[in-house]
Amino acid sequence: MPRYKIIIEYDGTDFAGWQRQPADRTVQEELENALSEFGEGHINVIGAGRTDSGVHALGQTAHFDLNYEIAIESLLKALNAKTEDDLLIKHIEIAKPDFHARYDAVSRRYLYIISLQPTVIGRRFSWYPRFDYNFKLLESLTAEIIGEYDFAAFCKTKSLKENTVCTVYHAAWTENPSQRVFEITADRFLHHMVRLMVGTMMNIAAGGMAPDIIPEIIASKDVSVCGAPAPPNGLFLAEVKY
Repeated sequence: MPRYKIIIEYDGTDFAGWQRQPADRTVQEELENALSEFGEGHINVIGAGRTDSGVHALGQTAHFDLNYEIAIESLLKALNAKTEDDLLIKHIEIAKPDFHARYDAVSRRYLYIISLQPTVIGRRFSWYPRFDYNFKLLESLTAEIIGEYDFAAFCKTKSLKENTVCTVYHAAWTENPSQRVFEITADRFLHHMVRLMVGTMMNIAAGGMAPDIIPEIIASKDVSVCGAPAPPNGLFLAEVKY
């Protein structure tokens, strides 16, 4: 039974997130439905991360098993023909039998895009904050989140047994003529972690919170202490590395 590794791009606007749900359209369901004719019974698609409703992906990774081997190009064309235009399988390869898209990942990289002006075309893929903020201060805040920390304060929902320690390898803000972009790479991410970080940093940069509050927020392990999460439309899962 061959195992296939796929890389997917999707516009998350009209999806209720990655994970299959009883009544809503999800990325996992769309892929599993497209695969339904290639195997006997339900084919489970396992993703590297569970993106939330409205969050996009440039390089989500997933795996699934089929009962038989099929030519890569044929499978790629067939799957893309059976999915809507807001989801694209970019790459397929046969993986090792024990490959696991979630547990074998060594890092994940996210981007968050902030628009510098109102935009109709880009509104699905960026956040335009309608308030002033200090970008130099925003740039300086990333140093406070790099390293290994218990990021429970930047997790919307968690179970009592969940491990909330993550290692952030890289975090930085950059800008171009039309956007400001937050890039962050870590070994793992918690529920709403990036959106809560962006929302908190923007709140600080706008003067709503003290400039040195991030270490205090992390130490608190209390999500009620941090700022409101940034909207989902600006967030992209950019890459998963193995």
